[in-house]
Amino acid sequence: FSIFTMVSLLLFVVFGLFLSNGIETDSHSRSIYNALEYKYRASLAKNGKSPKKSLSESLTAMGATEQTVCIITRDNICLSTQVWTPAKELHKPPYDVLYAKTPYGKDSLDADAIVAEPMGWVFLAQDVRGRGQSNGSYSFWRTSGNDTLDTMEWVLTQSWSSGNVGAIGVSANALAQYADLIGVTQFPVGSKEFDHYDEIFNHLRIAQLFLGDGMGWHTVYQGGAYRTGLISGWLDDLHESGTIQEVQEHETFGPWWYALSGPYQDQWKWLNQTIIHFAGFYDIFSTPQIRTALAVNTSAQIDAQGKQIIVVDPGGHCPMGEIFWPNDLYGFEFIEYWGIPAVDSAFKHGDNNNMTEFDIHEFFPFNALWYQLGPGGNGSIGNYWVQAESFPPPTDTMFYLNSDGKLSTSTQSTADSTSFIYNPKDPVGTHGGNNLILQPCGPWNQDVVEKGRKDILHFTSDTLTEDIAFVGELRVNLFVESDAVDTDFTAKLIDIHPNGNPYLVQDGILRMRWRDTATWTPGVYQTSPSAPMAKGQVYNITIDLAFMSFIFNKGHKISLSISSSNYKRFSLNYNSGNMVIDGDKDWKNATNTIHFGSDKYPSTLILPIVDLQWLEDRKVSQEQIDEVHNAVQDYYNNQ
Repeated sequence: FSIFTMVSLLLFVVFGLFLSNGIETDSHSRSIYNALEYKYRASLAKNGKSPKKSLSESLTAMGATEQTVCIITRDNICLSTQVWTPAKELHKPPYDVLYAKTPYGKDSLDADAIVAEPMGWVFLAQDVRGRGQSNGSYSFWRTSGNDTLDTMEWVLTQSWSSGNVGAIGVSANALAQYADLIGVTQFPVGSKEFDHYDEIFNHLRIAQLFLGDGMGWHTVYQGGAYRTGLISGWLDDLHESGTIQEVQEHETFGPWWYALSGPYQDQWKWLNQTIIHFAGFYDIFSTPQIRTALAVNTSAQIDAQGKQIIVVDPGGHCPMGEIFWPNDLYGFEFIEYWGIPAVDSAFKHGDNNNMTEFDIHEFFPFNALWYQLGPGGNGSIGNYWVQAESFPPPTDTMFYLNSDGKLSTSTQSTADSTSFIYNPKDPVGTHGGNNLILQPCGPWNQDVVEKGRKDILHFTSDTLTEDIAFVGELRVNLFVESDAVDTDFTAKLIDIHPNGNPYLVQDGILRMRWRDTATWTPGVYQTSPSAPMAKGQVYNITIDLAFMSFIFNKGHKISLSISSSNYKRFSLNYNSGNMVIDGDKDWKNATNTIHFGSDKYPSTLILPIVDLQWLEDRKVSQEQIDEVHNAVQDYYNNQ
């Protein structure tokens, strides 16, 4: 995480080089270029310093000063915060503020200060509660909203403060910022406390949030299933293993989750800031982050509606899969290219108290920029960037499960079913997908974990005679039955290449004890488990896989794998009806059945198919990609 943060935010400094390379400029970019050129190059050269020194040494050489302060929260907790102030001989107060917080140690945020100092901004680097030098207990982001508001209130009382704050964060740091709004909405609308903290929060003018989301329960319990590889793996690595039990004890949605679940009680409705959201299709936060951006864009306040930017690269936290992604850094580099002038403009509008007039589209001439994935290889279609006013309008197309393992756009006239035995002591393993600690991630050949197993059902299309593109949410609608009171059903969308190799596109799961609401739908939660499954009863369920883009190429086959485990990506269901905290107590095998065929059991894969020409018409040119990329490379080569 910290390395990614450092690299990503150092790219902001590249902006000055873009201008000298002939990329279009405006009044905002010229002023920023002058600041960067003067401060980051001329000043260091004049003093015989080199940017290759440590970040903190570079900041000191640039004239910045650092002071560590203790910001006291309303519950008397000290939040240890570094305050980097720009060189006073070059920048006079009042100062705008760039703010980031982290569980990894605030020294890891020095790269952010390198961004702020040349612009004349104060940079706040904060240890989150219970981490680093901050007091209290680590809260799994649940106190983030209160802590940010208390920090902003402290900023507003400082004599040097302009009243403008911008937030930045990557991964865990971004999650902390996505959780901030609960600090306002925990109070009744119209109350004195609500009005007070809402006014404070509106001093946040803009945010750039990389690889996080505002849908906490959905992220931890995707489809109702605890994400063992991600949550337990990350907390173990953070040396916060004690939090694992607390998270597992709150499998049921309730007040414990309110601080992490943005759509609950219309929390997003009160957001009034532009946010640049950076996601990845194989990222650990992929779908909930995209959902967050889309929901805020349509349901928030006037200064936020229509002003959310979503950029989705192929991998996010996942650097690569078994398939090569050409030009995968472009979206990341584009954000860094326009990041500084966008923040600077937001601050200037804040100075004049006219945020309604701030237009992020002066810098980002789109609402959505995403990577249209494909199978890779010479002559294949896909793996390019698309820039558009929105994601394309999809047409949900049904691919029906039929007898003999067929997947077809028409359903058979007769009902049929297929069963398998799910043994939780012999689960199907994870190989690829939206992983972080658990590796590998991304698209990988599924023969490694699927070949020869009898507990996986495969449904495969005929060889495609044309390319099929989709963008949107993948779903699998199944009619299922089990002899257990509770079990899981998993689904994997597979791209079978002409050589027969089956590559993962996306996967998903549904835990039957949460079958009533465990989907990606924001604001829909289940506060008690569903009734135990009844033997002999057929249930109609939907497995949400992911928000995804992909092009199935001509000559390939579309395949769907159905089973009941994907471990360690998801925790095991022991078929007992017990909660995840209970482990394998009372475990048993389950005979699970998939029904399909006729109007009675139309089990289907639902693909959000889009017009391929629509995508091609909005494809980002290689010339534009190269121009941005070469500017970045020139910067690093000259250091």
